[in-house]
Formats: sequence, C-alpha cells, structure tokens
Amino acid sequence: MKSILFLFVTLLSFSALADEAQPGQFWCDHRFKDQIVEINEKSSVDGCVADLIWGFDNVCFTGEASDLVDDINNDKYKWTSSGLILADASYDSEKDLLLYTGVDQQSFFSSERDLARCTEEFFKTSED
Repeated sequence: MKSILFLFVTLLSFSALADEAQPGQFWCDHRFKDQIVEINEKSSVDGCVADLIWGFDNVCFTGEASDLVDDINNDKYKWTSSGLILADASYDSEKDLLLYTGVDQQSFFSSERDLARCTEEFFKTSED
C-alpha cells in the first residue's frame, strides 16, 4: 500500500510541476491604445512589433524563456512583409534576460537587445 501511495504522490508532483511551466509570450504596453497586448508571430506590424525589434522598455516576456529562444532561433518571429525579424536568441538565467538580435531590413539595422521578464506592475492598468 505504501508503494502505491508513493507512486501516486510522485505522479501528482510531476503533474503539478508540468502545470506550472507556462509557454513563453511577449507582451507590450501599447502606447497608443493604452492597453497591454500580446505580441506573437501573427501580430500585425504596429508599434508593439517595432518596439520588440528595437528593444524598447514597454515590451517584456512571460513564461518559459527557452520556448521563446527556440521559437526565435527557428524563425518563428519574422514579419517578412515589413522586414522585421528576431534572430540569434539566448537566455541569461543569472539576470533573467532574453537576449536576441532585432533586425529591421528596411532600414538596414540590426542590434543586439535584451528583454526583461514582465513584472506584476507591468500588467497593472491605470484603472487598477
């Protein structure tokens, strides 16, 4: 009976750990809409996508950084019609920063950027 109980507790623990891992996501405090919006590969090119490329401080990430690193390095974040690309990503676990290169092909610009994890304050709106 003890071994069955041990097995049950072990499986429950692994299940709880798996539930805690959230997929990586980018977020933006949209300056013109006064709202927090998610940025993904299907996002229309607007100020938030550009802010992510240029590494502005109104953009951050949540969830598993490794997901975002893999997605960036597998060319998931390319807005080809406008020439905006995220590339060459890595994660600095000591500083909890996502490192990447933002590329703007139309202006012949590329630069290494770092992106911080979102804080609780980031998601608070002015109405809170």
